[in-house]
Amino acid sequence: MLIFAIVNRLIDLGSEIISTEELGAPNTYKEIMEILAKGNVVNKEQAENMNRLISKRNVFAHFYGDVTENDILDAISDLREVDGFLKIIKKRIEI
Repeated sequence: MLIFAIVNRLIDLGSEIISTEELGAPNTYKEIMEILAKGNVVNKEQAENMNRLISKRNVFAHFYGDVTENDILDAISDLREVDGFLKIIKKRIEI
């Protein structure tokens, strides 16, 4: 649940940036990172890394019965990417 919550906050933060900077309107969670990349908020690689986490979050949300210990460990490893995303967003919103 902690991984799920972290990725949900990542989605929320990305959505807020998109809304504030009027970058578009995503139809899916994965589109959030694509829009942020097109808006030069993050680069393409960072968007892909975040989308990998979002995909894992979707598996946890909808196919939780199929989630293995390795899936969880992989997601924990990928959480390192969140720190870089947060640093970018923090710099972007500093006054």
